Amino acid sequence: MGKIKLLDQYLIDRIAAGEVVQRPFNVVKELMENSIDAGATAITVEIVDGGVKKVRVTDNGIGMSKDDAVLSIKRHATSKISEFDDLNAIGTLGFRGEALSAISAVSQVELSTKSAAEDIGVKLAVNGGVLQQKTYIGMADGTTVLVQNLFYNTPARLKFLKAHGSEGAAVSDIVSRFILAYPNVAIQYISNEKTIMQSFGDGKLSSAAAAVYGSDIADKTLPVFYQNGDITVTGLIGLPQFAFKNRKMQSLFINGRYVLSDTLTKVITKAYDIWLVPGLFPFYMLNIAMPLADTDVNIHPNKLEVKFRNEAELSAALEEAISFSLSSAASLPKITFKTESAEKTETTQQVFEELKKPAAEQGNTVEKAEESLADFEELFGFPAERQPMVAAPSELDQAVYQADMEAFSVQFNPPMEEEKPTPKKAEEITEAIVPELRFIGAFKNAYLLAELGDDLLLIDQHAAHERILFDRLLFDYNARKPRSQMLLMPETIRISDEEYHLLKTHQKALTDLGFVFTLNAHLNAEFSAVPSDLTDLSLDAVLDDIYTAFGENKGTQNQIEAVIMKSCKSAVKAGNALPFSESRYLVESFIETGHIPACPHGRPIIAVLSKKELEKVFRRTV
Repeated sequence: MGKIKLLDQYLIDRIAAGEVVQRPFNVVKELMENSIDAGATAITVEIVDGGVKKVRVTDNGIGMSKDDAVLSIKRHATSKISEFDDLNAIGTLGFRGEALSAISAVSQVELSTKSAAEDIGVKLAVNGGVLQQKTYIGMADGTTVLVQNLFYNTPARLKFLKAHGSEGAAVSDIVSRFILAYPNVAIQYISNEKTIMQSFGDGKLSSAAAAVYGSDIADKTLPVFYQNGDITVTGLIGLPQFAFKNRKMQSLFINGRYVLSDTLTKVITKAYDIWLVPGLFPFYMLNIAMPLADTDVNIHPNKLEVKFRNEAELSAALEEAISFSLSSAASLPKITFKTESAEKTETTQQVFEELKKPAAEQGNTVEKAEESLADFEELFGFPAERQPMVAAPSELDQAVYQADMEAFSVQFNPPMEEEKPTPKKAEEITEAIVPELRFIGAFKNAYLLAELGDDLLLIDQHAAHERILFDRLLFDYNARKPRSQMLLMPETIRISDEEYHLLKTHQKALTDLGFVFTLNAHLNAEFSAVPSDLTDLSLDAVLDDIYTAFGENKGTQNQIEAVIMKSCKSAVKAGNALPFSESRYLVESFIETGHIPACPHGRPIIAVLSKKELEKVFRRTV
């Protein structure tokens, strides 16, 4: 270890920049925060090659004077705080005075700005944190920051960036958060000269949500408007069936600042406890307004973390706000389960049968809240009394299982027409199969019983069907002979920039699986066909599984298997009563596959009880 010495300013600036600017989306975030703080009502964000080659952010805010513009590129130069006590109640998105300094230290920057108090604007050219040129220009009030060749002078940082598509997806994500947080600001986002998102700045949350998630988002969400003392919670939350396998559709804002909080995320999840299927995550975009003095955002330079003075009080208010909105929806009955001692237990099937009825006929409709919500229409863009449509999940729809035997046989047709492998038996099914298989019946509509030689087979109907579907889909994919079902009408799905990148990257693999779709630059995917085994599933749900699988860092073959595995949710469920002939065909189809007795998830499919073991149970032998 050498002698201690002071670092030179060049190295200090680059070390400091690394805390603020790690990827192009950090540049966009910092510049958009400055625009919002400057009172902008219109912001345009443009990127090229994921923001690595170019980022330009233009706003119509108050701008800066010529002298302030020069100061803005220096470290810790800010107009937003002036003394220590200001840190106790930070009301702006930026306050550290680090953004422009950090960005200019690792890129080539052109800053153009003009304030209303001056007749002419100023343009600064800054390379690697050093001011190269200062000129005076004519321009409208506001500021434009052009950032080019990010990390050109720090190649070690540059090589750790992801592919341009991934970096662009991250930029899209952060821009969407600003659109949701500031519906009163018109925001346009352009990537490689194509408009990806555009909000109108009309002040309505529904318009902002539609700009990000598509026009049908209103049918999938509920408004939230709650106030308790100094805490106000507004936004949109998803209906229980509008849920996902990850948290990508969750946005939480504190006083307009996008934040990440494990504590508040758990509170929201808890509020959905009786409404949501375990393992799924709800959609929400929520803004919590509270006294500035009760929060501390000065935790990290990225300003994503926040601490609260009274976390318990905030958590209680947030949970109550979510629960109130869910309970106040007339078309959403509460799902409650009686104790075992009750005369009649309410089943999930009965709940969804109730959901299928018109809202007016539902026996357990929740009474509307008594307090006035007159300002809902102005805030959200639709009336407070709107009753969202709730459709029962397709997996609970019994109609698919009432098809005739011929249709069912086609559904369970084994994938290979070549010579079938010799089936196995016993607990590991290792012996040659006995030719005589006799189906006996079903136990609890979940386990199928069959006689095979001297053995009694107990087969999990859901796991067996999963095995059949998985093997057939995987065989079709590997053989490049997908079986697709054309949709009666092509279905157009609104996708994010990240989802667009995933679908485009893996389009061939998905085509080999049986999906037929086209992508366009306006972030729409039009599906004209899907694998024939998945026609009973919601396309949104299937795509959610696809995004999750392809978003994981593993090989394409493993990703495809993950997609297929998750798509096996179309398998018949435990508790679904099948006709005798269909149950028998399912058993025969599974036995004929000759596969190991485990479903794709690793759960056992079959248990074998031999005649000898039965005789021991009944003491007929020793």
